[in-house]
Amino acid sequence: MSVRATAAALVFFALGRAARLTSRQHALAALAGLLGIAVNQLLFIHGLSRTTAVNSTVLATTIPVWTLLFSIVSRSEPARPGTVAGIGVAFAGALVVTGAGRLSLGDDVMAGNLLLLCSTSAYAAYLVVGRRLAQEVPPLGVVPWIFLYGALFSWPLAVPSALASHVEWTPRSSSPTLQQPSR
Repeated sequence: MSVRATAAALVFFALGRAARLTSRQHALAALAGLLGIAVNQLLFIHGLSRTTAVNSTVLATTIPVWTLLFSIVSRSEPARPGTVAGIGVAFAGALVVTGAGRLSLGDDVMAGNLLLLCSTSAYAAYLVVGRRLAQEVPPLGVVPWIFLYGALFSWPLAVPSALASHVEWTPRSSSPTLQQPSR
């Protein structure tokens, strides 16, 4: 996660697309990077490892619901009856299509489910912040900054997890490979 965010930031900056931002816009870009890249991805990865594929698919359908809720709370968008009804119908349809009837709520997957709900809410908050920022700055001009801040926030969150994962780097031939230790 951190490596990808760092690589993306470097590529975007190398392409010369980064816009000049005000200090307020830098704060919004940092918040977007924290929510959309660092927190969302870390919670998503850890949540996936603690729940089922069906649960992750069903819980992903909550992103539009969270996005609408955060948009209304932050006053980015008014609560229009048509919008609320549309999100409700779309959410119900998504639940039918993804198999909500097979959603598992046991103790063995509850931690993963909660992590995924937090991930989807972080991503929804990122969308609300990102939309506000994109109204002020061309999206391609702010993306390098979001990835830079996301990378800066993700490294301190990802390193402890990586160190605790018991992965060994073992040289094979001329290039290092990732191997799980034998137990």
